[in-house]
Amino acid sequence: MLTAYGATVVTLMMIFYAFEARSPWFTFAFAISSNCAIPSRRSGRGGIARQA
Repeated sequence: MLTAYGATVVTLMMIFYAFEARSPWFTFAFAISSNCAIPSRRSGRGGIARQA
């Protein structure tokens, strides 16, 4: 399921990717937004299968 958080992060990734050629800061911002898209292992969310 796509959440508002996920949609925001993906949108930011696309924007920063489009502007990467203009400044190294956009490359850095893309890396940060990509990192935010990866689910945290501590939160218990994500992964392929959950055990009941």
